[in-house]
Amino acid sequence: MGTIDATASRAFARTAMAVRPGSTGSRVLSAAFRGHVRLYRATGGRIGARMDTAVLCLLTTTGRVSGAPRTHVLGCVLDGEHLAVVASNSGSPEHPQWYRNLVAEPRVRVQIGPRAFTAVARTTSGQERERLWRRALDTAGILEDYQRRTTRQLPVVLLEPVDARGAEVVAALAEPVTGSAGVQRALVAASTVQLAAQLAGQVLALRRGAAFDVALLRWRGRPERIGRDSWLYGTGFSAPVPMMVLQAVSTVRLARAPQPVAARALGVLGTVMVLGYVVERETRAVLRPAGRDPVATPVVATCLATAAVMARWGRRAATRG
Repeated sequence: MGTIDATASRAFARTAMAVRPGSTGSRVLSAAFRGHVRLYRATGGRIGARMDTAVLCLLTTTGRVSGAPRTHVLGCVLDGEHLAVVASNSGSPEHPQWYRNLVAEPRVRVQIGPRAFTAVARTTSGQERERLWRRALDTAGILEDYQRRTTRQLPVVLLEPVDARGAEVVAALAEPVTGSAGVQRALVAASTVQLAAQLAGQVLALRRGAAFDVALLRWRGRPERIGRDSWLYGTGFSAPVPMMVLQAVSTVRLARAPQPVAARALGVLGTVMVLGYVVERETRAVLRPAGRDPVATPVVATCLATAAVMARWGRRAATRG
């Protein structure tokens, strides 16, 4: 994974580390993750199944109390015909609910892209865990931060397909993500994360009255007009609504088929948004150490980092399309 892409992933992951359970930020994140699951399913994994070379899967467990199916998006580590996932829970003191569920009922359902299969989950230990843990760190270095944050050892769970069909699905993932298709998938994934973070930023700005404030051009909105201004000028934490609509349309079009025009549009939008975040007073304020905010700072950092990814990968996808 490239440096900018790793930065974006780390920024988004730090959002989960920064928010408190039950807070507004926590509710926004939960809504974003639920939306990710729905988008993944609705598009058969065309959107949401990859972040550059990292593989994301849908893991469905059986609720140990309710008995109902519970689905989460998780990063995967390939291990031959098996997959491994890490029960990090963003470094929280407690294991995630999905891990508790699979301990009670190891039979799970895994979806990768459009294909799904049944697997049996097993918590690894000893040298096997250490080997898989090192491989997981190669894909998601943020796991080291999670481990330092808690005293519990983060469980590494091996997902073993119950039949040959599941093994075939996993084996297909070993094919490298290269060329224009890989670049486009990376761009779609980055834009999806960026758009979700922007929507969270807009909601936050509307609640706080954080109007746009571009000191360089002496443009400044008023809190009482933030709703109307968000359409033309954006807010202190998000781009104008028409830009977000264009971003959403271009992302969906690129997810459906290679389209240099859509890729170029996302690249241009990413560049414009990076410039916008740099000159916006509200953004600069929450990114400074003295102005760190438990909700706004991680949201804005995610917006800025993923916009940088869009600017970079948009140009590459357009030229390779």
